[in-house]
Amino acid sequence: MMNNINKSILYIAYFFIVIIVGSIGFYYIGDDNWTVIDSIYMTIITLFFVGFSEVHPLSEFGRLWAILIIFLGVAGIGMLFSSMRDIIIYYNNYRRILMMNKIKNFSDHFIICGYGSMGAVIADELDKSGFKFIIVEKNDN
Repeated sequence: MMNNINKSILYIAYFFIVIIVGSIGFYYIGDDNWTVIDSIYMTIITLFFVGFSEVHPLSEFGRLWAILIIFLGVAGIGMLFSSMRDIIIYYNNYRRILMMNKIKNFSDHFIICGYGSMGAVIADELDKSGFKFIIVEKNDN
């Protein structure tokens, strides 16, 4: 799990680095009309495919820079989604393993199939009487 969290932090840092490097690039590629805010704005709308027009007209090199930023942004988004997926899968597997370990250590217990209105009453009575029981339900929530 820690590896997945570290990867997520690394990917988020990658994204901020792309924003910083992209902004610096637009600032220096642009002529004297470009402000720092213009450069950051251009990087953000390029990374997130907003589709607004250019803040200031770009030179040919400026357009190549924008293409590079788009590729880096797509790669970053892909890595971020992959990392989030890994964390979700790990969490679900972790919960399943914890539940299986609890069940494995049970003995001399009752099994309640379904937690509808009748299952809830049975579980309540068994709990009040101090008996151990497991509820088997389609939805584990």
